[in-house]
Amino acid sequence: MPHFIKNIASEEKGNVEFFFDRIASEKELRYHLTVVTNKKEIFHFTMRKDGSKWKIVEAPKPPEWIIKLQEKLSEALNGHLSSYNT
Repeated sequence: MPHFIKNIASEEKGNVEFFFDRIASEKELRYHLTVVTNKKEIFHFTMRKDGSKWKIVEAPKPPEWIIKLQEKLSEALNGHLSSYNT
């Protein structure tokens, strides 16, 4: 599936809902992520596949509390794609 939603726990913000949207590209696999906090803050950023992990790319980078979730976001993407590809 090119689009999915995943709740991920953050120490700073509690449970946060991330919206993953695949970016069409023949060169590399990328996802655009949108997150809306309970305080109605909205952040947009992009993640790119780097080997077996996903890395946050593109400036401006999201706040530090999202950077800290990079590993969990990577796991969410890998889990989603492995269930989609089987």
